[in-house]
Amino acid sequence: MYDEKINFSIEPIFKPSETVYNEFVRIEAQCDIDRGLKVDDFVKNAIRSDHRKEWKEENNHFAFAAYHNEQMLGFVTGFMQSKNMYLSHLYIDPMYQDFGIGSELLKTAENSASIITRHIELFPEYNAVDFYEKHEYKNFKNVVMVKQLSESIRGVVPVFQWHENLQAKLNFKIETSEWNKQYKYQPIFVYVNKEYKIDGVGIRLPNGEAMVKLNDRIDSQILKYRKLDLLYELDKFR
Repeated sequence: MYDEKINFSIEPIFKPSETVYNEFVRIEAQCDIDRGLKVDDFVKNAIRSDHRKEWKEENNHFAFAAYHNEQMLGFVTGFMQSKNMYLSHLYIDPMYQDFGIGSELLKTAENSASIITRHIELFPEYNAVDFYEKHEYKNFKNVVMVKQLSESIRGVVPVFQWHENLQAKLNFKIETSEWNKQYKYQPIFVYVNKEYKIDGVGIRLPNGEAMVKLNDRIDSQILKYRKLDLLYELDKFR
């Protein structure tokens, strides 16, 4: 048994390792078992193949995972197609489904998506419709659920692949045309100000170096703290 509350952190996953894929499979398979489905090695291999294929083929793929003492408790993944963001997977280990982890993962994914697109879509599992309705998703043609995203996110936000919509929000000039080619799924973070514009961009280069670009037209003291905020997030992903 567990206490009513559990401390957990939510982290972006920029490029899944073998360990991360294994955790995706473990949690998704356990959720299927919890629903009374039969899950054998063949099914687990199919789940693993699905995650790998999705990550390899989709553009602007994102993933967040919830951790407690280095144990993955749940995860959410999705991708962008054209100008629409799609949530593809949201699974929580059945032992930890009453701690608000799913809600926090969903909120984090929505915040990251909101700086690129105005709405997010998903095809819900039959047993998850109530959960998404609780989080203001609306049924559309009885097939997909849609939510309009607000412009409320502020501060440092992870970006999984550069997008033209981010370019439009930049408060300063920066050359990003080669970023998708060179740095796809490297750790990238942006600093979103109160006007919903981007005042800073930080990226962890493949050689481990941190590169930070800032809007130098703002107050130097504010600039200093925004740089520190970006570096703090980048330092987690050496």
